Amino acid sequence: MKNINQFRSLLVINGIIAFLFGLFAIFAPLETAKTIALYFGLILIGASVVGIIISVKKINQKQLIPYNLLSSVLSLIIGIFIVVYTKKSLELFTIIVGIWAILTAVLQIVILIQIIKRSVYRKVMIFNSIITLIFGIILFTNPLESIAAMVYITGALAIVFGSILIYIAIKIKSL
Repeated sequence: MKNINQFRSLLVINGIIAFLFGLFAIFAPLETAKTIALYFGLILIGASVVGIIISVKKINQKQLIPYNLLSSVLSLIIGIFIVVYTKKSLELFTIIVGIWAILTAVLQIVILIQIIKRSVYRKVMIFNSIITLIFGIILFTNPLESIAAMVYITGALAIVFGSILIYIAIKIKSL
């Protein structure tokens, strides 16, 4: 019985955290996205510093792998950029994802035209290409609004997820 209560407590705590995150995401989507990006930048800086320290120690032991040092320095620069220019980083990331989606859609269309003349999946692939293209154009042309929408949807899902965890915890108590 003690194990069930510990499990129940974990469900309640995770449910409350998910629910609160969902509320923040819905009522302040851009601020939530900026906060997540800021923390990501800080984690990237910390990991980069550790990587640089390890690389410097490897230099002293004559075991340096240049890729590790270069990767750590680049990650440090990106982390600093994200922390200093959080909003611009979000916009840039969204634009890059938008370009990637547009290129993916164009590639799918080329594949459809060049390779897949007759296929059971042709209509599905056409539909997927169109949706991917629209998604990419929306991300590319409206990066901040797109971020807000994605965070809003994530917030709604987090509220549902948190509510389900809390509900399950309540049901476990009645066992």
